Amino acid sequence: MPYWHQTRHISFLHERYMGEFVKGIFSDDTKTALLEIARRLKECKGIEALILGGTELPLILEEADSSDIPFLDTTRIHVQAAMKMLF
Repeated sequence: MPYWHQTRHISFLHERYMGEFVKGIFSDDTKTALLEIARRLKECKGIEALILGGTELPLILEEADSSDIPFLDTTRIHVQAAMKMLF
């Protein structure tokens, strides 16, 4: 059974977000680690989807990266909703 350590995984995400993503750095190693965290969340916590709630997250994680966990791009969802309201 995969191990889920909430504090360590949240710290990892924060470090990468502030140290890489906001600087425009999107490495394959970080992407692999994020996909592993998503897999562990699914196996340990039973998530059905992953909310990409930061504007930089969809730049490193794409729907095609995971066949069994849908990624919900909140920026795209909000823009699509706004467009529907406008048109």
